Amino acid sequence: MKAIRAILLLIALAPCSNADPVLYRSNSFGMLLEPIQRYRRDQTEWVMEVEKNGANETRRLFDNGKEAHRWEMTASRKDGGRTERELAGDALVAVRTFDATGSLLHEEQYAGGALSQKTIFSYTGGRLLRVRAQNADGSLSYTEDYLYTGNGALRQVRRTPAAGETDLSAYTYGSQSLAQTRTTLGDMTSLDRYDSHGRVVQRERSTGGKVISREDFTFRPDGDLLLFSAEVFPADGRRIDRSYDEKGHVTSETTTVAGKVTDAVLYTRDGEGRATVKTRHGPAGLEVWKYTLGDAGKVTREVYSTGGILTKVTVYGADKLRTEDLYREGAMFLRVFYDGDTRVREQVFVDGAIVRERHY
Repeated sequence: MKAIRAILLLIALAPCSNADPVLYRSNSFGMLLEPIQRYRRDQTEWVMEVEKNGANETRRLFDNGKEAHRWEMTASRKDGGRTERELAGDALVAVRTFDATGSLLHEEQYAGGALSQKTIFSYTGGRLLRVRAQNADGSLSYTEDYLYTGNGALRQVRRTPAAGETDLSAYTYGSQSLAQTRTTLGDMTSLDRYDSHGRVVQRERSTGGKVISREDFTFRPDGDLLLFSAEVFPADGRRIDRSYDEKGHVTSETTTVAGKVTDAVLYTRDGEGRATVKTRHGPAGLEVWKYTLGDAGKVTREVYSTGGILTKVTVYGADKLRTEDLYREGAMFLRVFYDGDTRVREQVFVDGAIVRERHY
């Protein structure tokens, strides 16, 4: 929900007391995960740079050294509140207004330089009470109403769109922490159960009261990273078991139907946790994908083979460009050029030489 996302963003952008520019290890949401020295700037994908100028503040989020987002916060001299402008490159993304306590009062979202949505937040006793979102023309988009328990914990969020079905989220608490969340949209229900550490240990999805899937999670005893997970689909008797490495990356995925293994996938990863080899024993027999990674960690080349025989080589170029070389009995017979999902050109090969070329 956008209101909850806005609250998380507010937490992520909590004021920083440092007077000089400071660097933080971050993520795509712009959260301040860990202060870092400048020599570590190139060692992490996401970096947040925080610079204060009196009561004003600018935060720049870098993705592999390139600025992805910027937040410009200006303090108000009248009421102690502040205004925040969010930009992606030179494009305005949002303008937000906060009161002196840091509560978000008003948000304007932009797309292509034009206002797309306006949202107003109402509070009572310091707790969010209602969110009202309007379209660019002033018409109602949706409202969200928040209910709380006697001790102030969130009990329910009801999202009512101007058109469509109401989305209801309910929260149940144990003796010390959140125990369960239930989200209902029409006849679809999502149920998440938590342990005493706030970790999701079971996730269940159902339609019309019938369970579609149920997934159980087992965590490592020394932290919050996954060790195993098991996902069950009762309708077809299917089960998927996954194992994870010490960094939380999937290392194996095994599918069984009625107790019989139908598909098994193994991953080989580099020191950064990125997949370099994927091996699958499934309906098509043995399949192997080998990946070559560039400096930014993105796949630049993919080699695919079936039954130990080379089948396809894909080379990824700039933006959405890529070429696919197709092989038959070890010899390349076709090269196809793509721009995204659009086939641009193809070349037919015989004995390593081009015999025909076609443009689309």
